[in-house]
Amino acid sequence: MQNSDKALSPLMKQYNQIKSECPDDILLFRMGDFYELFGDDAVKAAPIVGLTLTCRNKKSGDTTPMCGFPHHSMAGPIQKLLSAGLRVAICDQVEDPALAKGLVKRQITRRLSPGMVFDPDTLDQKTGHYMMSFDNQHIAFLDSTTAEAFYYKNDQDFDYFYEAFNIVEIVLQSEKQNFQAPPFVCVTYLSKNGSESSELDKANQGKFETKYYKMSKGFELQDCRQVLLNYVKSTQGESFENTFDEFKLYERSKALSLTSKVFKHLEIFKNYEGETLGSLFETINKTTTPAGSRKLKHWLRNPLCDVGEITRRHDEISVWAKDFLKLKKMRELLKSLGDLERRTLKTTSPSCGPRDLLRLSDSLYTLMGLKSYIDFDQQIYNSILEIQSLISKAIKEDAPVQFSGGQFIQMGYSPEIDEVINLSENAQGLVQQMEVREKEATGVQSLKIRYNGVFGFYIEVSNAHTQKVPKHYIRKQTLVSSERYTTEELQTLEEKVLLSKSKRVELELMALAKIKQHVLLKSKDFLKVCHKVAEVDVLSSLAWLSVERKYVRPEISLDGALDLKKSRHPVVEMNMSKFISNDILLEQGQCLLITGPNMAGKSTVMRQVALSVILNQMGSFVPASHAVMSIYKTLHTRIGASDFLSQGLSTFMVEMSETAELLAQAGPESLIILDEIGRGTSTYDGLSLAQAILEELLDKGASFMFSTHYQELTAIAQKNSRVQNRSMGVKKENDKIFFEYVFKTGAAEKSYGIDVARIAGLKEHVIRRASELLNGYEKNSNPSPQLSLLDFASSVGTPASSPEVIYKTDPKILELIEKVKSFSTNQATPLDALNEISRWQKNL
Repeated sequence: MQNSDKALSPLMKQYNQIKSECPDDILLFRMGDFYELFGDDAVKAAPIVGLTLTCRNKKSGDTTPMCGFPHHSMAGPIQKLLSAGLRVAICDQVEDPALAKGLVKRQITRRLSPGMVFDPDTLDQKTGHYMMSFDNQHIAFLDSTTAEAFYYKNDQDFDYFYEAFNIVEIVLQSEKQNFQAPPFVCVTYLSKNGSESSELDKANQGKFETKYYKMSKGFELQDCRQVLLNYVKSTQGESFENTFDEFKLYERSKALSLTSKVFKHLEIFKNYEGETLGSLFETINKTTTPAGSRKLKHWLRNPLCDVGEITRRHDEISVWAKDFLKLKKMRELLKSLGDLERRTLKTTSPSCGPRDLLRLSDSLYTLMGLKSYIDFDQQIYNSILEIQSLISKAIKEDAPVQFSGGQFIQMGYSPEIDEVINLSENAQGLVQQMEVREKEATGVQSLKIRYNGVFGFYIEVSNAHTQKVPKHYIRKQTLVSSERYTTEELQTLEEKVLLSKSKRVELELMALAKIKQHVLLKSKDFLKVCHKVAEVDVLSSLAWLSVERKYVRPEISLDGALDLKKSRHPVVEMNMSKFISNDILLEQGQCLLITGPNMAGKSTVMRQVALSVILNQMGSFVPASHAVMSIYKTLHTRIGASDFLSQGLSTFMVEMSETAELLAQAGPESLIILDEIGRGTSTYDGLSLAQAILEELLDKGASFMFSTHYQELTAIAQKNSRVQNRSMGVKKENDKIFFEYVFKTGAAEKSYGIDVARIAGLKEHVIRRASELLNGYEKNSNPSPQLSLLDFASSVGTPASSPEVIYKTDPKILELIEKVKSFSTNQATPLDALNEISRWQKNL
């Protein structure tokens, strides 16, 4: 910790005073060419940024921890701190150190939170950067780097939003809004009318950074949308509103209903390891612009249910795919567009400099070239042309990264700036002219006129010629071998040169502010056309994907059927030299009951059907040779096993919870994928649950694929025509099995568990022992509970009379079985038989 205030240097006293203004922020303290961090801030930030932790001055006893980085490379370290869920306060020197009397004045010039980005170029360009807020009615999202803003009705399904969006900060009006936030997300509570909050949200304490931000007076907080907008304006400035349009309402009820489980189970945005590589998004993403990538993610989050809009997107893809040469040329142009959205929004930031404007100009120049491919009205085109021309005329192509010293405005942009540029840049020529005159006047040919930052301009004469120095020379400094002088004329020239330099900086910074203001006035036009370009980028990229991967346009089915010929898994096929395609037919309200060994491809087949549905309803073509597809309203998956032990939930509890949620929402317009339901409990319990769940889905009229190792369930197909047995092909030769990965009609012969164990590498003596035990169980023990047709209700999908009828048979059934066995069909007449059957029925 830092020493007592009495022992601190004036600099550290100044630091402590400024730090007290932002106790919850990481304070970046400008010292010369570096930003320094001290105390707890340094300890916390060093491992995040990758800095070496040191201390102030061991010799003087000041062991305050510290670390730092150069000011010109601040963007990277700041983004690392923000990505870690921390807030950052930037403290700059607000006066020229050369003019300062004593300690240089410093103050906080900007405060950043994870949602307020210092430099958008440090972000993942393919992903939105969202702040979230909610109230009782709505959940709102805002990306301050693109001005994208939208909201949903608050259905309390926070898990869905956490999984679907890259949420970096949650902003709430009051700490009374209790909820469970994801780890490593910054939570900021706003205090109304400048009254700061005083208590932490106990439920979230310790799981992430909880911060308090004191709103500027005048900002009245209303609903969650206003909370986000006012928060951005109070931290990023009022200019943000020039780029902001409005919050758009997205209705989940109008899109294919997906859950957070679907995103995880189908690996839509991330694989099971949390990486984007191997996800559906990464596999199909052929967009060439950052805005296009972000738009593609939006479409994947919100597959359509509107047949007309799906057909429109299919039509657009078809047009692009048919004109491959035009498609290729347009995509080449798009590659040079850059991130127009974030480049436009960067102009609202105080850190926006001349180079940022040049990058924006490059994007606008590309945009003008896209007019022959993409329609946008003449007014918008004129705005693009005007700003592109303005920036090109004003900013030097080699503008410096650090623009606080000026020298980035071109000659010819402003007569006033041209004048001071001439004076400041011709100073050397004026000095040389004076030097020539002084040499002639004094006769000292070694006389020199020079400049340094401490003494300014000076005349230097060696000691051998000091007797020739005129009386009007004013001694300035004595050196070992020479004397330095000045004159009234040199002082006047120095004042003009220095004044011109400072004036040039002042005028250039004023010009930069005006240019940025011009850009902001046209920014909404840029963002409108950017949204259109992003959509074209997505559609043309899906056309490219369809050509490259041989995806086919689906026909929309009106009878609820799904028929895929030579269907493929879009992700798995990319990682295999040869992928076995399969034909899959699923009628409306039908169940495909899939059996077969592990690793035979059951899960892959089911997932590829679900992924094809998502692709189709987002408007894409699908990986197949022919496709007829229904439009579903909900898609549910229950795949894989996972524990949430921290929440007290076992694998089986998670499985049943997800299944309960799935059953509650299932209906005739649902597609459901169920993989190995009932594995986490005893055989009898699991089999009972699996059958009951299957029957419930049949009752609800859902279309579903149900994979299982319970061979007993395959008997249902004999009684219920809506259940179709399917299996994954397996060959067995010389006690070895070979997977064919072929989706076949009919049930599998058995589960081949011991054979799969052999492939997995179990030792042979263990395999032999398992085989012996299995043979013994099959021969000597009570038979495994094979389901009888008597165990199923006569009506389709109606549960059996007793929930345990499969295993604990009713005594009347046992008595009936004995009577059937003892009944003599040889001796009884047909009438006797009918009478006996009638008595049996009465007793049941």
